[in-house]
Parts: sequence; structure tokens; C-alpha cells
Amino acid sequence: NHSNIGPGISVYPEGYWKTPLGAAVIPEEVVKKIIKEPHFRKDTSAHMQEHSIEVQVPFLQYLYGDDVPFIAICLKDQSLSTSARIGTVLTKVLAGYDYCLIASTDLSHFESQGASFEKDRHVIEAIQTLNATTLHDKVMNFQISMCGPGPTASVLTAGVASGVKTAEILKYSTSGDVTGDKNYVVAYLSAILRK
Repeated sequence: NHSNIGPGISVYPEGYWKTPLGAAVIPEEVVKKIIKEPHFRKDTSAHMQEHSIEVQVPFLQYLYGDDVPFIAICLKDQSLSTSARIGTVLTKVLAGYDYCLIASTDLSHFESQGASFEKDRHVIEAIQTLNATTLHDKVMNFQISMCGPGPTASVLTAGVASGVKTAEILKYSTSGDVTGDKNYVVAYLSAILRK
């Protein structure tokens, strides 16, 4: 939650998100189950100025159809306890559904490429070992300016609970790889969890 608006866990409650590819649908029956859980709040305010979820929707539509059902959860509370709660609740509520979980975040911000990698390798190692606690601790201890440690830890928690065995790192890069300026970069990582 980059804008710091809304509750700690904001769940978009109903309707659809429209992109140039179509209208992705919020599955209200599933959302109702999620917001019955403690600390999950039905909220649209946190989503109004947030970009991290909306950039994922066209990719989902491209892969799964214009009206792909998706649930948008925006986190202001990045604590380990909240991440564990989210992972546990999503595992319980989504049991029996065919689903995929996506955590949207970038990694280090506005450091040199070398300094970014030195910090980010701790995040990469925590993801590879499927360890949400280590991820959280490393982000705090090394002051890694990762925007979404909470969502990433939530997905790791849910993944382990649902039988994920490995994490495959698909790509690590920085803005310097594109711009050529490696003195002041933002870092990015893509990974996939596999059963």
C-alpha cells in the first residue's frame, strides 16, 4: 500500500476492474468468505491510488481471458504476523478452488547496482528456501527498501501450507540494466513457487 490509505488488509469487495483488454471480475462469493475473517476489511480506498495490483491485471487477462476472476488485497500492515494470517486464511478459504497467488513488489530502491544485489540476495535466498520469517527478518535487519515484504511472505506462507516444495528464480534485474545508469537503480525479481 504505497499511499498509506485504508486499513491494514484491504480487500476490494465487488464489481470488476476494467482495462483496455476487458473487465476482470471480482468473485464476490469468495471475497465474502475472506472478509468474514478477523482483520480482513472490505475497502476500496486503499486501491484508488495503488499501482501494484492494477499492473498485474492485463497479464492475467492475457493468460486467462478478459473476464478473469481475481481478488485484490492491498497491504498497509507489512508485519510478519499479518503475513502469516493472510497466508493461513487464503489457504483455508481457497481450498477447493483452482487459483494462483501473486505478490507484487520490487526490491531495493535507489542504490548502486552492486549494493542492491548485496541486499537483495538475502531476499532471494529467503524465497528459495520458502521461509517467510527469514524474508521478514532480512528485510528488517538489512534495511532492504522492498515495497512488498508482507505480500511476498503471505504467498510463501500460503505456498508452504498448500504443498509448495521449491521456488524457482526466473529473473533478477535492475533499472540500470535498461537505462545503463547503474549508480541509482530499482531492483526487480520474478519467481515461481512449484509443488
